[in-house]
Amino acid sequence: MGGRGSCLGRARLLPSRLAAWSTTWSEGHDLDTRLRRTIEGLLILTLVVAPVALGSRPPWAMALDGVLISVIAGLWTLRVSAKGGLKLRRTPLDLPIVGLVLLSVLSAFTSIYPYASMVEVARLASYALLYSVIVNNLRGRTSAHNVLTAVVLTGAFLSVYGIYEVASGSEKILWVEKRAFQGSIGAVTGTYWNRNHFGGFLVLILPLGLGMALHEVSDRRWRGAAFYGVLSAAVLAGLVGTFSRVSWIGAIAALALMGLLALLGSSLPKANKLGVLAGAAALTLLVAGLAPWKAVDRALSTFEARDPSKAFRYQVLLSSLQMIRDRPFLGFGPGTFQYAWRAYRLPRPESMGDAVHAHNEYAQFGAEMGVLAPFLLLWLLFAHVRSGLRDLARAAPFSRNVTREGEAPAEPSASGNLGRAYRVDWILAALVASPVGLAVANVADFHWHIPATALLFWAILGLTRTWLASG
Repeated sequence: MGGRGSCLGRARLLPSRLAAWSTTWSEGHDLDTRLRRTIEGLLILTLVVAPVALGSRPPWAMALDGVLISVIAGLWTLRVSAKGGLKLRRTPLDLPIVGLVLLSVLSAFTSIYPYASMVEVARLASYALLYSVIVNNLRGRTSAHNVLTAVVLTGAFLSVYGIYEVASGSEKILWVEKRAFQGSIGAVTGTYWNRNHFGGFLVLILPLGLGMALHEVSDRRWRGAAFYGVLSAAVLAGLVGTFSRVSWIGAIAALALMGLLALLGSSLPKANKLGVLAGAAALTLLVAGLAPWKAVDRALSTFEARDPSKAFRYQVLLSSLQMIRDRPFLGFGPGTFQYAWRAYRLPRPESMGDAVHAHNEYAQFGAEMGVLAPFLLLWLLFAHVRSGLRDLARAAPFSRNVTREGEAPAEPSASGNLGRAYRVDWILAALVASPVGLAVANVADFHWHIPATALLFWAILGLTRTWLASG
């Protein structure tokens, strides 16, 4: 009894969702349940391994991602076979996703470099497959919560690791010296090669961590709130340490949208909503005041007219627009920007080097696949936000009842208790806002071409549908 009691005591130190994680794997004995839970476990493994493996930029890491997704798809095929038929769950994102994949295939037929286009089409198709796997195999909010917990833990761990590498003076990215990558010295990069790319990864994770912490607060599970709060603080510290201005802007946009969605989806009186907005503004000013001077100076440099980074991005953007003008319908082919761009290179200092990407995802998709591609991306994001906003007010919270069994529900307090009288689905608000933050950052970067970040982006889209479907 003593040993059992000590085990239970240790389990209570973790949030209740983490404690329940292991039990979900021991329940159920039928083949379908086991396959579904194996898919969930492999999905978690994929989302954890991808960023650790240098952001999945090296060919071997991309190949590993492909193998894991293929195995997951194979297990889904076994599930379909065991159930005797395929029944796909329809979502509001289906049409823009199918349109984007079909457009990439059509564009590949007119590509200036067919091999690069085939690789890019396969990459985009694998993301669409990952989305479909999540939508059709993850069941219930418990499964979605398990995946989100693993993602937030990964982001916090990589942030702490990156901060340690900078603070200790080691300045390595796993076994690779940071000196090999320009602009990384003195900045937090986690296991990514580039600080901006790691910043984009954290833009996706920060709203998720905060949403889960606020969810625990609303359920008055203080240990869980502290757990996710600490993880979110680590992610925020890592994001600040990247000194990536575009990532900061993306994170601010995501958090602002998350707060707006939460307020729109609650029944708080107008006075209380204004109080929440005032509190959020005060918290923002506090965080800005506590930021190190180097981060403040970096933020202020955004407004400098002669910033070489902005000049480089502006020149590449102009070249991209000329490329779209010359081939507006199907572009130069998926994955061909770095080859086609050389003919449109504007005169500039040699120190700027060549552009592998457009540093604007919408311009790059337009140059590679035609003017329809960026509109499909915007349609995808609009459908994602619209479905979340539509269901936010009536989505059932993923939590235990606030009253114990046999007790009558508590009357709403006169002060308007955020946690009980006016329930907000913070996790849904975070899921909706997170991809939008990355979309904002993509105006001046290419995070959808960083495999680990793109995998997480598409996974969050799928997890949002799972969360809504089980609400």
